[in-house]
Amino acid sequence: MKILPISTSRPISHNFTAQIKPKPIKSTKPLVCSKIVDSFFVADKKGVKIPVILVENQKSSSPFISRFEDLAMIEDECCGVLNFEMFEGEDVLWVSSLASKLHPKTGKKLKGLGTQMLKHVVRESQKNGYNGAVGLSACNEVPPFVFYYKNNFLPLTNGPANYNLAAIHYAAKTDTPVERLVPAYLRSIEMQISPENAKLFLEGRRIIDDKICKKIRTGFIGGRFVDFNQLEIGKTKDEFVINAVDTMAKESGQLSSCCARFSQNSRGEKIIELRSFYTNTENERKLKIGTYKTAKKIAKSMGIKKVILSKEFLLN
Repeated sequence: MKILPISTSRPISHNFTAQIKPKPIKSTKPLVCSKIVDSFFVADKKGVKIPVILVENQKSSSPFISRFEDLAMIEDECCGVLNFEMFEGEDVLWVSSLASKLHPKTGKKLKGLGTQMLKHVVRESQKNGYNGAVGLSACNEVPPFVFYYKNNFLPLTNGPANYNLAAIHYAAKTDTPVERLVPAYLRSIEMQISPENAKLFLEGRRIIDDKICKKIRTGFIGGRFVDFNQLEIGKTKDEFVINAVDTMAKESGQLSSCCARFSQNSRGEKIIELRSFYTNTENERKLKIGTYKTAKKIAKSMGIKKVILSKEFLLN
């Protein structure tokens, strides 16, 4: 896996994913002046625990920025590299690169290495006045969005009608490769973990675990079968997204997303309101009809009689 050099500005080029086979890391030996900054256990495929130490390999400071390079070591061999930056006046610590590889001696995959290095950088954020907040740019030929989402990172830009977050959530819940859901221009997204989610992360609690992803119905649009799903990705239980997915597509498989919410009308009756809608296809009308039918099915299952179409939904 390519290790990107530390940049002189903040564009945070980042490269880590558990979805592709890691390649050898260039940095294999720590400097003589290295000091141990963390230690933890990872596991091999059989669940055997393997001790890892994290050493501070390089550190540089200027009046406005401090940069660090840490190496994850098994015995005397490098199995991971972490670079991060602290900018004066910012409220987020930035990761510039994160990479791991197979066990340097056995050639076996190391489970949990990336997560443990993320935990270290979150703790560094807490110790240095950033309250656990960490930002990065998740980019790769195989986007690592799901890895970060499972570790409580959220995209800074959710996209129209929460299109980006809906695709990541669906991919995480269904084990669908995220590159099959989004267009090529969405292979790079800035993501961030908030102080609140950082605390949960260090406690071993994942925000994804209590959020649903449920297929409601299947339609036939443009000569393809399309699944319509209910995704719970809002800030409250009343907010959700209905997305439409062509499960056989190799790219741009998430055809549309629609923000919806449970609400009440003026008479106090429970309703479902369809709000913003986005599609990247020419089948907007059919996808909107499919989304409406999906909302009606959700409403019926919950004893709700009305589905309201907002002006935002109709005019998008």
